[in-house]
Amino acid sequence: MTSEAVNEIEFSHRQPPWHVLVLGVFTLLAYLPFWFYKTIKALKKEELLENVVLKKVPPALLAFTMIIPIINIFTAASVFNECLKLNPDPNYPLKRNVGLASLMLAMFMSLLFPLSKGDGPQVLAFVLGVLPVALCQQWLNAYWSTKEKETLIYREAFSVTELLVIIVGSLIFGLIVFNFMIEKAG
Repeated sequence: MTSEAVNEIEFSHRQPPWHVLVLGVFTLLAYLPFWFYKTIKALKKEELLENVVLKKVPPALLAFTMIIPIINIFTAASVFNECLKLNPDPNYPLKRNVGLASLMLAMFMSLLFPLSKGDGPQVLAFVLGVLPVALCQQWLNAYWSTKEKETLIYREAFSVTELLVIIVGSLIFGLIVFNFMIEKAG
């Protein structure tokens, strides 16, 4: 392949929702700020944002707000709202009240975060906070599939960096679970 052919390869904005789930769970949600960053950046680049705050504030700063309690609810709800509006299915049940649905998903996600401070195996329930993000990715995929050129490459495999993150994250995840088993046996 020539260097010109390499330069012509364009990738789709779509990402399998299960990628988001796997990366979210095995990074113990550390992937979420990165997901918000790349999503906001892509929506801003394509001029798809209606929310004034999302338009004006740099994506990196908005992604940083995902680690700040309370503020993360507003950031997540704003992004979910924008993505749900882009969903091309007019009969999608959550489109009946986009604002409320977005707020509820953001609150569900954010209210699970404090579980990470608990004791025992139930502490890992906080990783369920990735579910609304994976759902949001599904809405985005539905939109991108109707707007992007068919020649764009839809990446279904993890990148090398993502695989390394998953391996390290799964080791940490396993150590946490193993620690709970040792404590119970002891």
